[in-house]
Amino acid sequence: MLCKLEYSVDFIAFHNDIRLYLVDTEQLINLFRSKDYVSYLQKVAALKKLNCDSFFRDVVPFRHACRYLAESFGSEVRADMTPAQWFHCLHNQGDRLLSESGTSMQADKTDVIQKVADFVDKRYMEDIAIGTLAGEFNVTPNYLSTLFRKRHGVTFVKYLTNTRMLKAKELLLTKSGIKVHEVAQAVGYFSTRHFTKLFHEHYGCYPSEIRERVGQGKETS
Repeated sequence: MLCKLEYSVDFIAFHNDIRLYLVDTEQLINLFRSKDYVSYLQKVAALKKLNCDSFFRDVVPFRHACRYLAESFGSEVRADMTPAQWFHCLHNQGDRLLSESGTSMQADKTDVIQKVADFVDKRYMEDIAIGTLAGEFNVTPNYLSTLFRKRHGVTFVKYLTNTRMLKAKELLLTKSGIKVHEVAQAVGYFSTRHFTKLFHEHYGCYPSEIRERVGQGKETS
């Protein structure tokens, strides 16, 4: 608000051009805070077109404005700058905003992929589809699939299958009396035949053979 700039009421009343400039400066700050890069730069351009020489000549209000901009979003504008330097500094601030936004977006992408992987690790036994997860995170299935493969080096389906196979192997080796069809259901497969086929492709042996293979020291990973 204008009161934050510590201007007297009389000063503002007699300097309408400066008052208008301060209103635009306040809007500039709000745009930066809302991370609206395009509108921010448009506002900088609009301020420049106003060409309010009195604003830059009056040292006290200009100094307060610079301090307010610095405190509001870390602007590097200073009272000893020329108008050209002042606007250049504000423009560069907008470019940094865009860079920070890009970094934030990348972090968001990484966070989504981590959440998907965590979901699979904990709920692999459920009927999981990439489309369902994409809806949960408000992205398209193709977009999520692409990001997931870039991050993990395998497709989502492959990651899910690998996780299920690891869990199946663990069950078979730690629960001596467990049946193959029980293992299949425990890791998310209702078809024992399909599970057995995937298990053989993954380990090179059938589920019923895994204990013997491990006991003989043969590689099954």
